[in-house]
Amino acid sequence: MMLATFQNILGCATCIPNGDARIAMAGNSAILFMLLMLVIVLGSIISFIFYLMRRAKCAEGALTEGIAESNFPPNHQ
Repeated sequence: MMLATFQNILGCATCIPNGDARIAMAGNSAILFMLLMLVIVLGSIISFIFYLMRRAKCAEGALTEGIAESNFPPNHQ
């Protein structure tokens, strides 16, 4: 799914004198955390849209069945 390799999504540590410093690792962790949050939020929105589509389809089927049943006269005993 991801077209980039792991090295491509890591932050650039050009302005930091030591590329292996803890601040570079913290920056890279922040980038990965934000990407993870993006995937979670977008996944939640997409799953909610599918839930609404499924619910609308179910309601449409119930409405169709209700109309079909209302065409028959009621049984009076």
